[in-house]
Amino acid sequence: MADAYIHEQQAKHNYSLLLNTKSDYRDWQVTLAFYTALHIIDCELEKKTPDWKKKFMSQAIDSGWYPARNSAINYCFREIYNNYRMLMVKSRVMRYLEAEAANKRAVDAITKEEAKSIIDKNLGAILKKFNYSW
Repeated sequence: MADAYIHEQQAKHNYSLLLNTKSDYRDWQVTLAFYTALHIIDCELEKKTPDWKKKFMSQAIDSGWYPARNSAINYCFREIYNNYRMLMVKSRVMRYLEAEAANKRAVDAITKEEAKSIIDKNLGAILKKFNYSW
């Protein structure tokens, strides 16, 4: 896994792209918001608890890397876990066309207002928690 600096740079890169993506691509905006949050949190995990991987590695062996990361986030940053989780779930809907069951394209499964609200509330809480203001 990358170090804190690399995660921070990737988060900044993703955030810049998010800010420059038109709302017609709101499926990608939600996905970019999730990956921005993911890299911010990975950066902060590395800074706060460099040995966090050891603590959660046994879970990773049993259930996979992503559930282990989610447990680490919930344990270390409980106050923003639900914000992270909302972005994760919504980005999966966008990325994997989970809206197909409703016979919709991903971009049509969410309005511009809903996308903005999800991003502002959830990514906003994560940016604020860690004092990011690029």
